[in-house]
Amino acid sequence: MKTLLYLEWIKLSRKASTWIFIAVYAILVPVIIYWFTKFTIHINEQQEISPSEFLDFTPDMIWMIVAYLASYLVWFFVLPVIMSTSDDLRFNIWRQHLIEGLGRMSLIFAKLMAVFFFAMMGTLVLMLTSIGMMYMMDAEIVIFSSKALTVIGSYFLYLTAFMVAGLVLCQFVKNSGITLLMLLLWTWIVEKLLRYFVDVDALDYLVTNSFNDLIINPVLDMADYPDFQLSHTEAVVSSLVWLVLMIGIGLYRIRKTDL
Repeated sequence: MKTLLYLEWIKLSRKASTWIFIAVYAILVPVIIYWFTKFTIHINEQQEISPSEFLDFTPDMIWMIVAYLASYLVWFFVLPVIMSTSDDLRFNIWRQHLIEGLGRMSLIFAKLMAVFFFAMMGTLVLMLTSIGMMYMMDAEIVIFSSKALTVIGSYFLYLTAFMVAGLVLCQFVKNSGITLLMLLLWTWIVEKLLRYFVDVDALDYLVTNSFNDLIINPVLDMADYPDFQLSHTEAVVSSLVWLVLMIGIGLYRIRKTDL
């Protein structure tokens, strides 16, 4: 186990891009949250509104706001995982590991440990930003309420799921740029069009929608908007099923592939 962690640490830590992506994420999350609390919308020359006028910045609302806005930055973690996997395949690094005596399953488990590490880092930034926003908004600082723990767990699963999707897809594509492009196309266009034109409830459980519904839209939640998506429990169960399925595909692929 220590050997696997050490190998992944060496490969990831020596890439400047890894630190750049993590640093940008860590900076952007609080910056976006701060901007969100300060920006105003001009209705006319005499009237303007800001989020503070229609959002009640309770601790629960703050947790949801930070998680929702931070979720758009998941790609800053997905890309390092894709790039690392692509390099391992293109430069025969995994083949070298096998020659050195590591098992095929170990190669995937090493990547999964890196994914969990990134997910913990992203979740830590979420927690620190949420606490900072509570302090800035003079709200009670609540970390271990049921809502806070739900948001923290959901965000960790959200980051993990997207990174594993990138990891597994890259095993087949092997090119980091094409892998990222395929993920973006499916997430932002293909799946949305499929769900729009095919009116079947089962499509709500497709991979991207399952992951996205882990993160609650705070505005729609506050407005008690009609339920047009999966419930949180359904999203968690569906995401876990997809996660197990993707990991299984990744393990099967590495067992059958001639590295």
